[in-house]
Amino acid sequence: MSTTGTQNGDELTSRWPLPESGVRFLVPPFLVELLRTHPLSRDLYPLAFGFYPRARGHEMRRRSHVTELLIYCSEGIGHLEVDGQQRQVQAGDIVLLPAGVEHAYAADAVDPWSPYWLHYSGELSADYAKYLQAERRVVSVPPHPRIVNDFQDLLSLRRASLAAETFIHGANRVRLLLTGLAEMIVSDQRGGKLLDLDYLVKVMHRHIDQELDLTALASEANLSKYHFIRRFKALTGHTPIQYFIHLKLQYACYLLDTSHLPVKNIARRVGYEDQYYFSRLFKQSMGLSPQHYRHYRNA
Repeated sequence: MSTTGTQNGDELTSRWPLPESGVRFLVPPFLVELLRTHPLSRDLYPLAFGFYPRARGHEMRRRSHVTELLIYCSEGIGHLEVDGQQRQVQAGDIVLLPAGVEHAYAADAVDPWSPYWLHYSGELSADYAKYLQAERRVVSVPPHPRIVNDFQDLLSLRRASLAAETFIHGANRVRLLLTGLAEMIVSDQRGGKLLDLDYLVKVMHRHIDQELDLTALASEANLSKYHFIRRFKALTGHTPIQYFIHLKLQYACYLLDTSHLPVKNIARRVGYEDQYYFSRLFKQSMGLSPQHYRHYRNA
């Protein structure tokens, strides 16, 4: 692998000429220091991040570095040199380079990659790298719009103010990005289809006044009912029915908070014709009857 134009130290980014559609952002030192010491961000925080579209000629070599580095190849091909081995990186691959690991990477000359990348640090950064199975260096996940959306959320920080609150929130975006990727990695290893929970919740909300048709919902996820229930519970900690009931009761709380509808009408709005059954279910979950919940709301 050529090293022309690359650096040999601990630089966070290459000197690849950034096109108009590309992004390269280094968190200013004063904000890095704030994130490093603030109790809400010191566990994990971004140092630099970006996106290089069709990065022809992009290459980098580091003999040592002190940050954790994650690269997501959204399209094209890249080439990685790590642990004395040459490896090809393609669309859907995540490159994980823990602190201290010598490495080099470059875009393919014919089909150059489009990498999203993130340098991060923090008291728990090594734990997050381990959680992502960084010892494997390259892991693959099925294409999913959530990955790009999470990166785009992070990239939006470059347009925000340099306020402490903005970047503390950004640190938590890093947490969401990494844990989301870890969940996708594990799901792929188990041979499982990743559930689009946001979409499934929207389907549940559209039928909040009905009973849950598990067969239809499993069909939305292109899974058998058995596999759908198992994977839904692995993702949320609840069965689809338990989760749906929770959404119903959340909506019931909203109606109790914002309307003067009688409890029997609210029960029907969330799919229960039997007001007394609804009230028992509500009290079991919330610790208060619907009437008492509304009373304390107004107290």
